[in-house]
Amino acid sequence: MPGKLVVPFGRHLAWGANPRTQVRVGWQVPKTVRRPYVRVGNSPATLGDKIFGELRPLHTEIEDVIPATDQYYVHAAIDDLIPGTTYYYAVGHHGFDARELKEFGRIDSFTTAPTRRRAAEPFTFTAFGDQG
Repeated sequence: MPGKLVVPFGRHLAWGANPRTQVRVGWQVPKTVRRPYVRVGNSPATLGDKIFGELRPLHTEIEDVIPATDQYYVHAAIDDLIPGTTYYYAVGHHGFDARELKEFGRIDSFTTAPTRRRAAEPFTFTAFGDQG
């Protein structure tokens, strides 16, 4: 693999318009990458086809306060999921596939919202924000 490996970091999840069937995955890369994607499956061993994401560069510069900084964020939409189901996912891009890079790859999981909330069936989530 020529050059330095670009490893994704700072992953976060968000619900889509329907939390039963949609999840949005965001992550950061230290420099621009080609064809970023997320893979999703029912187990770590069965991650599916690539769902391509959008790379969004952010350039910040505040004269006389901070030097110019470039950051790169990726966002991918996962749709058509089954309610109340645990899924496994991994992010990557051209030259980086978590399924093949055990040393740097990371596979995580999420569970979609249940079809109906029952009194005896808890549903837990975490929310956070960044004021920048």
